[in-house]
Amino acid sequence: MDSFKLKYLASCKEAAIPPTDTIMHVLRNSDKHAHNLLDFSGCNISVADCNFLAKCWASDTVVDDIRFTDCLLCEEACGIILRAISYNRNLTRIDLKGNNLRHSGSELVGKILKRSTTLRELNLEWNALGMWNQGVSAIADGLSMNQTLTYLNVSNNQISHEGGTDLAEALKRNSTLKHLDLRWNNVGVIGGRAFASALQHNKTLVKLQLGGNNIPADTLKAISSAVQRNVDCQSIYQEHQSMTQSLRNEINSLEHAKSIQVTTLLDQLDREKEMQEELSETTQHRLEQMRSVIEDRKRELENLRSRHNDLEREYSKEKGRNTELLQQVEKLEKKNEKDGEEHRSNMETLEKKLSLEKAEVERCLKEKADRVAELEITLRETLIKEESSAREAAMLKELMKKNEEDYTQTIQLAEKKLNQTRETMRVDHEEVLRGVSEKLKRSEHEITNLNEKVTRLKGDLSTEKLRSEEEMMQQRNKWKQEEISRTKQFDDRVDLLQSTRDEMQMKISKQSLQTTELQSQLLTSQKEVESLRRQIEVQKQTIENKESEHRNEINRARSETDNERRVVSESRDKISSLETKLVEAQAKIRDSEATASVEIAKLKDLVKARESDIERIHEEEARRAGLLESALHSYVIGSRSPSKR
Repeated sequence: MDSFKLKYLASCKEAAIPPTDTIMHVLRNSDKHAHNLLDFSGCNISVADCNFLAKCWASDTVVDDIRFTDCLLCEEACGIILRAISYNRNLTRIDLKGNNLRHSGSELVGKILKRSTTLRELNLEWNALGMWNQGVSAIADGLSMNQTLTYLNVSNNQISHEGGTDLAEALKRNSTLKHLDLRWNNVGVIGGRAFASALQHNKTLVKLQLGGNNIPADTLKAISSAVQRNVDCQSIYQEHQSMTQSLRNEINSLEHAKSIQVTTLLDQLDREKEMQEELSETTQHRLEQMRSVIEDRKRELENLRSRHNDLEREYSKEKGRNTELLQQVEKLEKKNEKDGEEHRSNMETLEKKLSLEKAEVERCLKEKADRVAELEITLRETLIKEESSAREAAMLKELMKKNEEDYTQTIQLAEKKLNQTRETMRVDHEEVLRGVSEKLKRSEHEITNLNEKVTRLKGDLSTEKLRSEEEMMQQRNKWKQEEISRTKQFDDRVDLLQSTRDEMQMKISKQSLQTTELQSQLLTSQKEVESLRRQIEVQKQTIENKESEHRNEINRARSETDNERRVVSESRDKISSLETKLVEAQAKIRDSEATASVEIAKLKDLVKARESDIERIHEEEARRAGLLESALHSYVIGSRSPSKR
């Protein structure tokens, strides 16, 4: 509305005329309305103001509702406003109530009705249009050519039966008007009959107000029944249109859903093919890896064989060493026997020496005792010589004591030496025996361990070789069987999906055929309706010629309307049956979708199981490789330990 206001102010500035307060007040109030409305109701508008407004309306694209209610415009002002409105392409509602349009204004209204492509409502109440029959005929001509107007109010316009017949004839050719207000005019019996006959052709008018027109009650009843029939037909047509639109929407949605499903299925097939290709590539890659692993294991077996041969050679060398050690042990035993014999001979010689020394000591003691006895005898015999020889006796006693102590010390030292030599010989002999026995035990233990390791490695190598070969054969057979089963499953799935796609295409084609049949049925029903319309026209013509048979014809028309209602009910039943068929088709489609989802889930489960099997095989291979590495490590450590020892 600001643009319209600016245009008005600009036109007033060009003409050097100040804008009128009433128009500015209307333009200010127009901003308060929710839609683009200019309400000049009850305003006193001059010809100059109409000129300025006309300039603004001629190029306006904002205002869509104009009201000049009870403005009492002059003929010139009405002409200016109506000419400007005729050039406007945005107006949807015009209210010209109580403006005394006269003959020239009614002609301009007819031109507006002929030209306008947006007008929906037109109010011409209290304009005395019936005082000039040509004005009503001009409005009727415009109404017959108009294709957008839905509401027309020409009440309180003094329209006569001629104007009523013109409007009725216009209604025969009009197919958009739904509400016509003709209250408080002077249409009369002729005009009422004209409207009754026009309603036999017009099927869009659903509200016709004819109160205060001096029309008989029976014609009013006929008109009301015809209007009610139009209302029923319009409601049925709208329901049918809504049903057909809903059916079209459902069919489009089904086609869209089916296309989406087909595309998704094709995408799934492509994905499954890609997955199959990836699986085949991965299996080939894994087979190559297994082959490389098998080759590595063969090389390891060859290395183990070479190591086994080396170990056998070392074992033979160790045997030679053990024989040499045994020979050395025998030599040591012989040496020990010789040393024992020598030790025994030495012990015997020492014992003999000790016995001789003891005899000598005893003999010396005996000699000394004899000497002592002789001395005592001599002492007894020579008491006189005691004093002189006392000193010599003391000296001799001291010498005796010293000799006894020397003898005892020599005997103790000899016994200690004998004990020490015995202990040293015994310890040396025991150590030699221990060392020899320990060496023998070690050599025997090492020989047994080597024999056990060799036998164990031979058995492990043979079992591992057999097991690996059996597992390789089993794995190859499994992979071959699984690839064959998978290819079969994928081929079956592809065939099933193709069959389901063909079935869906067949269903879609059937549904399209059903829609075409429905459209053909609709066309036949429309043709039947047109034939019924023609029959009603013939009947109305006979009613005009024969007024006496009016009631009978009305009854016949009622019976025909009942037949039409029956036909409509039958069409409704057909539509309901088609709806049930559509529901069944939707249920079938849902079932097919459910089966497809279940099959997809099964395929996903198979893929997951295959992945778990592959992971399990990888784990087993890793475990076996670890076991082989640990066995080789232990074997290498075992082979190194005896060489260190």
